[in-house]
This record gives sequence, C-alpha cells and structure tokens, in this order.
Amino acid sequence: MSLRRLSVRQQIMYEVAVRTLYIMLTVIDVSWFIVPVADDDHMLHDCIAVGILSHGAHSGQVYGVDGELVSVDVLLSPLKRCLSLVGKPKIIVIEV
Repeated sequence: MSLRRLSVRQQIMYEVAVRTLYIMLTVIDVSWFIVPVADDDHMLHDCIAVGILSHGAHSGQVYGVDGELVSVDVLLSPLKRCLSLVGKPKIIVIEV
C-alpha cells in the first residue's frame, strides 16, 4: 500500500483561489484593489483572506508607492459591505 503525504490544506479539504497579485500600487490603486473582490459572490466560500505588504506610518495607515498614505479601514471597507461575506471569517494580514 502506498501512502501519500497530504498537506494540511488537502487534509482539511481547503481550496485556495488566488484572484490576482498586485504589485507596486499607488494609494488610488490600492484603494480600488479590493472592490472587485468584494463585488464577487462568496456564497460558496467559507472565508476570505487578504494580504497587504507595505510600509506603514501612523497607526492604521499604509503607504502606496507614490508616498501617499491610506487608511487600512478605507482599504477594507468594501469587504464590510459585502453581503455574501456576512458572518464569515475575514483573515487580514498586514505587513508593514
């Protein structure tokens, strides 16, 4: 009998869908990157995970490549309004 080693993701039958990778965004672009994700229908999904890697400044703000600041609350507000994500975990990782 051959045993195949399964990853944790495979063991818990967790499917990962990567939408798009965005690199080097201005504040305006960063502010709009989450809108199409929040507009999607997530009824068949159990949670959403978003990663933001940037330089930070003041509490709760991140920089765009143009040197301007944007609030993390502004970035994530479309997720809060997404009806198909109500009651589902929203995993947000911010590396500043």
